Parts: sequence; structure tokens; C-alpha cells
Amino acid sequence: MPRGIVAAISTYLASRGWNIIDSAPFHDMEAGCFFMHVGFRSEEGVGLEALRSGFGPVAEPFWLRCKLSNGAQ
Repeated sequence: MPRGIVAAISTYLASRGWNIIDSAPFHDMEAGCFFMHVGFRSEEGVGLEALRSGFGPVAEPFWLRCKLSNGAQ
């Protein structure tokens, strides 16, 4: 597993005004997969679409597939 996935995601969220309120990373050694559930909220009113649109450069080096959704909906 590449190093720095959690740091890259955390840094991206913080740099865009989001605070992590919950995080649950999990590495499945047999499947060779890393999963991470992250709950976060914007104190600055940043929209989820803005977050989605800039996440590609964070995800690409790690070959991440992600689903960003509004947990309040």
C-alpha cells in the first residue's frame, strides 16, 4: 500500500476549509485494498461540488476510487 494516503486526504480537506469529525481507515491485506470512511464538515460553507471537483489530483497518485456524499441527505 502506498504511504501517505491518509495524509493526502486530510491535507486536502483542511486546505479547503473542511474539518474531519470522524475517520475510520481499514486495510484489507488479503484483498490488497484500503478503505477509509471520513466524516467531515465545512466551517466556511464550502460546497460538496467544489470539494469533488478538486479531488482528482489527490486521488490519482493512489489510484483511489471515492464516493463523496452529503451524510445529512
